[in-house]
Amino acid sequence: MLDETTFRSYAKRHTLSEATLTYIQNVRTSDPSRAVGDHAVGNVCARVANSLMGHTTQAESRTCEAVFVYQCELALVEPVLELWCGPDHLQLRRQQQRGVHVATYHPDFLVLFEDRPAIIECKTAKKLTKLIKDKPSDWAYVDGTARYLPAHEAANAIGLRHEMFVVAEWAPTYLANLEFLRVIRSRAEQSASERELTTALNRLSDGNSLSVFDLCDRVKGLAPETVFEWIANRKIHCALKAQHLCQPDITRIFATREEAKNYESKLLLVLHKKASMDPESDDAKLIRATPSELTHAIKLRDAFDEVLRGERGKTRNEYRYAPRVAEAIANNCDTLVPFLPRFSERGNTDSRLSDTQDKVVAKLIKERFKTGIDKTIPALLGHVDNACKRESIPSISRESLRLRCVRQAPEIIARGRLGNRGYHSALRAIDGKDAILRSQIPGLIAHNDSTQWNQKLWARLSVGDILQCPWVYVTYCEATQRALGCWMGFGRSDRFALMLCVRDEAARNNGISPYQFVDRGAEYGSIAYERFLAFQEATKYSRPAGAPRFGGIQESALKQVNANVAERLAGSTWADQRGRHASGSVKAIATARHILEIAYGELSNYLFNEWNNTGHGVANASPNALTEQALEIYGNVLRPVTDDLAFRIATSVPVDAELDERKGIRLAYREYWAEGLNHLRRPWHLDECRIDPGCPSILYVKVKTKWFEAHARDHDLVNKLPLLGR
Repeated sequence: MLDETTFRSYAKRHTLSEATLTYIQNVRTSDPSRAVGDHAVGNVCARVANSLMGHTTQAESRTCEAVFVYQCELALVEPVLELWCGPDHLQLRRQQQRGVHVATYHPDFLVLFEDRPAIIECKTAKKLTKLIKDKPSDWAYVDGTARYLPAHEAANAIGLRHEMFVVAEWAPTYLANLEFLRVIRSRAEQSASERELTTALNRLSDGNSLSVFDLCDRVKGLAPETVFEWIANRKIHCALKAQHLCQPDITRIFATREEAKNYESKLLLVLHKKASMDPESDDAKLIRATPSELTHAIKLRDAFDEVLRGERGKTRNEYRYAPRVAEAIANNCDTLVPFLPRFSERGNTDSRLSDTQDKVVAKLIKERFKTGIDKTIPALLGHVDNACKRESIPSISRESLRLRCVRQAPEIIARGRLGNRGYHSALRAIDGKDAILRSQIPGLIAHNDSTQWNQKLWARLSVGDILQCPWVYVTYCEATQRALGCWMGFGRSDRFALMLCVRDEAARNNGISPYQFVDRGAEYGSIAYERFLAFQEATKYSRPAGAPRFGGIQESALKQVNANVAERLAGSTWADQRGRHASGSVKAIATARHILEIAYGELSNYLFNEWNNTGHGVANASPNALTEQALEIYGNVLRPVTDDLAFRIATSVPVDAELDERKGIRLAYREYWAEGLNHLRRPWHLDECRIDPGCPSILYVKVKTKWFEAHARDHDLVNKLPLLGR
């Protein structure tokens, strides 16, 4: 991030106008104009701890915006000085038949490149193609460059450029590589000598390319993680958009960026031929054909082969195929294409309703049926009849209305009636590789989720109270399903238990994963959790509300907690009840009581001793073994965490404590005090207070920019669970 003097020099160098300077300064001195992801449907939103800016940057999707943020941070394409998310809105003016239409437009980013400032709009190639087709007056290609024309004019009015960042099908591969390179770039450099780099460049000279493993074999003492470090620092290069760095046996390494770009272009042309081919080509027609159409075409071609061999003459229907087959043979094309039918294009697609009737039906379906106001066809039909009378047009039959209602996507109808959860529950099943957030590098991405424990617990504390059914928070590694940390808490959205789960993860692994994948629970959106991740320079990914298909790879693992631990404890099964009655209404699980310390100990033993040392699914080794194998190739990708006072404060939860002049600091019924506060002159002000979830009798107090550890009077009476990964 530029200081004020450097920014003035930047503005003078590019001769920015007064309007441009005003807009940029407003963005630099204010918060983002909107919070992304609050109403996102199908998007995995990100809060990226941006080392370029020194603060958190928000991205509304992993498919394009997160890719752009990482690319700017790593400066892989061109140098970037500042990156601002959610800049101020622009006013768009469109000339329409009724006059000038004015609308508000919120850009994705404002970027200060080294050679220019620009406003950036991120779009996927699929979305951009649809926008160009549906709104050609707003979206178009100008001189081979994609543009949003109204925003382009509005940006020019204040002296800024409006640019499009478009990603294609290579986005998942590119994003996975950028996530890994960010971690490599941020950690301390390895002790690789210049001699090793010079030797590696000599092996790659004259257009030669080697895989990562082959290069390590050719250079004595070279480790794969050193090669990844060179790639992150742009000392050597590879095809980041076409090959995964997590496949070092096939990923090709080049000495120059131009060689890597040429190789990448060839790979993308081959790998994404389906997306880049002409829709009218033979290959495209064969790919679009349905199984029934292919079966029909094969049957016709086999019959026509008898005509080509001269075994019989052509039938009445086969005369039309003769010139098509002759043309295909002459052009050396597939002879199956001339016989392909288009079943989906058959039938009468013309509407029997007038244009006015169509507009009335479409308007009422949008206003009343999609929103759930009218849930049945008869209820909607009455409003349609009334609208037709007002417009003095013929009424619409019930069947015509039903046919138009069933054409609406079921997930859109469910969203209007049940919100985002209804939308995702009504979505059709999709391929797991497209729906689940996956990682191939152990420790890179962690999934934090919770489930409710099946039995009630009681704690042997001074209060001796019987507690309710707790919630179990567990953090798993996305690549290996390895359990990284866990904790038990009480309450559906327990910030205390979440922070202790993070503390447990750090204590067991000497660090936390740089990417944390969570759902939209209130505890994951708390200020304490997001500030802690920003402090550790970790990124938070939030999946859509009520969408277990997005990132659901750990859902099945979390279900094992109750099946293999809670329901198997002594006293939980019917046979253990003996004197206790067990019937359909009184279950053994519901009447079981366990001690909190014992339940947590059994949970820890299952996750970290049994689960982590057992193979799961198609994995050829246990999670612990897979992690050990990966350490030899990728090195340690975890964010290092030191268990000191600063870490304890960061994993504690902010609270509102009051200053009691006679007795010290009061929080609820507890009174806290620290010896260090005696040396401060009173009256003094509490800047911030945080309570330790691991031991609620400890309160961290910030006074005059200095932290103090305050203890309650009952500090020695409170029992702490002596686990926490130790």
